[in-house]
Amino acid sequence: MEVLKENPFVVLTPDDKAVHNEVELSNAQIIHKLFVDVFEDFKSIPQQGHVFLNGPRGSGKSMMFRFLLPDCQLIDKKTVNYNELPFFSIHIPIKLTSINNPEYELIKDYGNSIFNEHVLCIYFADLIFDSFTKLNFINLDKELLLSQISKFYNNNFLKRLKQCGGNIKELPDFNPQTPEEAFSIIQEICSDLFVEANQYLKRNVQNLKFPNQFSAVQYNGPLCDYLSFLFPLLKDLKQISSLFPNKPFFLLIDDADNLTDAQVVVLNTWVSYRTNSEVSLKISTQLNYPSYNTINGTNIDSPHDYYDINILTTYSSSKDIYNKRVRQIIERRLNFFYEGKGLDISPDDFFPNDLEQEKRINIIKECLRENYKEGNGRGATVNDDIKRYAIPDYIKSLKGTSKSGSTFKYAGFDMLVSISSGVIRHFLTPASKMFNAQFRDLKLKNDKLQPIDVLLIEPSIQNEEIRNYSIVQLFDEYDKYTKDKLQLAKDEKYLSKIAKLRNLIESIGGLFSEYITSTERSERKVFSFAITGFVDPELKEVIDLGVRLGYFHKSTIGKKNGTGKTRLYVLSRILAPHFLLDPTSFAGYQFFTSEKLMRAMLKPDSFIKEMLKIKEGEEEKETLQAKFDFDYPLEN
Repeated sequence: MEVLKENPFVVLTPDDKAVHNEVELSNAQIIHKLFVDVFEDFKSIPQQGHVFLNGPRGSGKSMMFRFLLPDCQLIDKKTVNYNELPFFSIHIPIKLTSINNPEYELIKDYGNSIFNEHVLCIYFADLIFDSFTKLNFINLDKELLLSQISKFYNNNFLKRLKQCGGNIKELPDFNPQTPEEAFSIIQEICSDLFVEANQYLKRNVQNLKFPNQFSAVQYNGPLCDYLSFLFPLLKDLKQISSLFPNKPFFLLIDDADNLTDAQVVVLNTWVSYRTNSEVSLKISTQLNYPSYNTINGTNIDSPHDYYDINILTTYSSSKDIYNKRVRQIIERRLNFFYEGKGLDISPDDFFPNDLEQEKRINIIKECLRENYKEGNGRGATVNDDIKRYAIPDYIKSLKGTSKSGSTFKYAGFDMLVSISSGVIRHFLTPASKMFNAQFRDLKLKNDKLQPIDVLLIEPSIQNEEIRNYSIVQLFDEYDKYTKDKLQLAKDEKYLSKIAKLRNLIESIGGLFSEYITSTERSERKVFSFAITGFVDPELKEVIDLGVRLGYFHKSTIGKKNGTGKTRLYVLSRILAPHFLLDPTSFAGYQFFTSEKLMRAMLKPDSFIKEMLKIKEGEEEKETLQAKFDFDYPLEN
């Protein structure tokens, strides 16, 4: 792929969701060549069973789904026969489709769930049969295959459609000449039904908005549901044994949090049926899935009904695994980029540390070792002190009296991996900009040079680009969120929540920035916070919004009193360059009362000043007192 020969770090998206600075990639050979097997970390995804795969945009969900599709699986399993695959996957994208028009939520009568299930079933069927038209039939006995498809159409498809109320007499004769044409005819039937359903919905919404101008519209078409139509159809398809394996179908439902609330309830109901031995639903979300309710009012639960995976939780709980995966991804991209050039450049060599900075930090490490030997250490071991204080002491030395700290360089492969905070896009996007900047500088010196002549990214360029990227994440992305028309329409308090979230991030990040240079504190590298006592509902809504937008991610820690666990919120390390924080290795956490964080959402500067007046030991007393006050309220 030519674009990867011009810049090895271009963000690739495996479908038509590419946006600015991204490139759509559909070639199975290249995808297989570049894909790192992350399924070792998420074993339930390629196995039988329903799965919710949760993660922010750019965390690799769509690329995982793309690798599960048949063309990639043929290469991976070293076969040319689809019916030898261990599963057969079909991609069902939800984003940018006509099934999630928010106006459909206006239809709230008793038939809401029935009709929404019909819409989902037909939409899925449309995409399923459309995907079959794109399969490679070159290695198959086309006469046998065509016979099996015809038998499926006449004995199964028409039967299921008729049972759901479809008028099969009006359908055209089925006389396909090729397998592609056969599947295309079935797909067009489903597409026509989908259009008919959408037209009915739109006209009824029109009636609700203008009841005096339009007459009621009656729907007389079929009403398909999962158990009567979609599920048995997928089971019936296995009778086409020359094409499909007698293994589970995987429906890869991408960006499911873009479904309407009613459609989410329908999808959850499908999960509750536990039909995973025949059809497994692999459902990706961007951490904004609204509920797990079913049509009958119960909830689906993990692991009883499905496996629940959070990419950030998995990678934040084991930084070694995430570092290893990013290293493998960059190694594959560099190998592809330098293919045939006789060059073998490691990620560490391509993204070198700043040697002068590393030298000065090593001097501080030696001082900490000597200090520990003399009995003046703070940690349990000398390595604890080095991890906790080496870089903070260096940052403090740079700040001096000016408090700028601007000469600290965020450079080196491990540093950039830490900053990416479990989201591979947060590594690749700035790396792509770094590469372009490095090539630009080389071209200024010699305009005959080619991209292949870039052998490393200078630390100064790494630092400049990752700082800019950090600022963009907080400011530019924030501005985009304030203009999100869909969210503004759904939530009248959305703008207020966004403003309070920005203040909360500035408060937390600003406070942690002050902590890192405070020699009075034993814990100076702080990236996380927990809430003691009662959590105000408004505060929880704002924090949850921060989680969904990728500014925080959730974890857990032991409660202060030693009983059970409490929620921990981790500030995204992509913000480290903006707040001048150390994103590497050990990091502590801070307890806050709900009351303090409520003030942080309104007045960041006042919050920071107030917290800096409290000594580290006194913070423990304050949060403990808040817990007592909440657990044991005094009577008037």
